[in-house]
Amino acid sequence: MVQDGTELMASQSMENKRVIDQGGEGGDDPVGCPEGTSRRTYQATGDFGKVDGTTSAELADLTAKPMRSSLRVLGYELDRSVSSVNDPGQSIGVFHKKDPGITFTLIVQAAVPNIKVSAKTDCLPMS
Repeated sequence: MVQDGTELMASQSMENKRVIDQGGEGGDDPVGCPEGTSRRTYQATGDFGKVDGTTSAELADLTAKPMRSSLRVLGYELDRSVSSVNDPGQSIGVFHKKDPGITFTLIVQAAVPNIKVSAKTDCLPMS
């Protein structure tokens, strides 16, 4: 998951790139998991930077598609039931990889931070 998140964040040029949670450094998340298991998490953000003659909404529309493609290349499938690609200046995509059970949520928007990535695993045995 962390490797996939790192590759996704490297797939686009961005400013103010921050990894907020790299694989659950703040602790595992046992909420909603059977006893003795928990989820691992990953979160990162970034900004487009300034491009002359291009609005933030246009940059959001231009950035979302290649980032979604990067997740597909990494083996993730788009969950169309909870994803939105039709809002101008904002795209929300939820992607699943069945094995080993990882869900990525990708938000690309005109508002700062322009790119938000979060991921979590299925419930795994606690180490």
